[in-house]
Amino acid sequence: MPTSAEKKCRMTIANRLRELLDSNGMSQVELADACNENEMRISRYVRGETEPKASVLSKIADAFGVTADYILGRELPTRKKSA
Repeated sequence: MPTSAEKKCRMTIANRLRELLDSNGMSQVELADACNENEMRISRYVRGETEPKASVLSKIADAFGVTADYILGRELPTRKKSA
């Protein structure tokens, strides 16, 4: 059974994903395609049922042009700097 800290982390991720999807006009299906990920899995992240593995989190962050730390709620919103 998940701890309260794990639940809070999942909800932070879920809230950030919903915010990013809305602000970028992107659907969950489009995000799944951009990350080469299963649509149901993306849906579970957005609903806060589970959290993405680090490799998937990185792909999601890249798709939105933000950092993984932003999605995890560790920093304020900023766009990743291009190389």
